[in-house]
Amino acid sequence: MFFSSGTEEEFTERDALLTEVNELCTEAAKVKEGKKEALEDEKKKEEQGKDIREAAMQSLKRSGENTDGGALKRSKKSGARASLSEYLEVLREKNAKEADLKLEQLRLDRDRFNLERQEREQRMERDAATMEILKNLIVGTKNQSATKTSKN
Repeated sequence: MFFSSGTEEEFTERDALLTEVNELCTEAAKVKEGKKEALEDEKKKEEQGKDIREAAMQSLKRSGENTDGGALKRSKKSGARASLSEYLEVLREKNAKEADLKLEQLRLDRDRFNLERQEREQRMERDAATMEILKNLIVGTKNQSATKTSKN
């Protein structure tokens, strides 16, 4: 039986730590890529939602113009003016729809903020783990050097 010197064992431990760091970095890159894709999907959904809301608003404006104009025209045709209460009702409906849209935008902004906060927290945890591994690697290397020096 042959026994190898202690340097080979220390090298194997160092090699294992370096491999572990490499695997963590690769895993972090994959997670980052997955989050990036999720964020891109979220942005696409947000843009689609915005487009849908804009189309709905245009449709509402057109239908509002048709409805309001038609009511006013009919009133004028009959010789009477549109009542103030009808006009106020239309304004209330319009304001209610705008308020709903603003609430939806606030919800989307809050969700985006929470997602970004989670990503920051995960990145900080990952960075802390990487720093701990690197610290252990450096301490291990210093211990190896001290051991080699004391043997000489």
